[in-house]
Amino acid sequence: MSSVLSDQKSPSGMLAIQATVLVFNLVSSILIITVNKYTFSYFPYPAALTCVHYAFSWLGTELLLCCGAFEARPIDRRHGRPFVGLV
Repeated sequence: MSSVLSDQKSPSGMLAIQATVLVFNLVSSILIITVNKYTFSYFPYPAALTCVHYAFSWLGTELLLCCGAFEARPIDRRHGRPFVGLV
């Protein structure tokens, strides 16, 4: 693991990290779809399953924030477009 991090600045090291992340993203997406299809055969409530997904996503984001994986920054509303939600 330390060799991957030490090679991070070289182009081949960055390419290896990017390829690893892309493969992980692809595999995790396929697994999520497969698990969802299996889950729907026993739990046919898509809105409830979506709420569970959002809850775990929020919890994971909060845990990463607490661990210092990233820092929260305030949104500067002067330079962005206003958020418009359609209900």
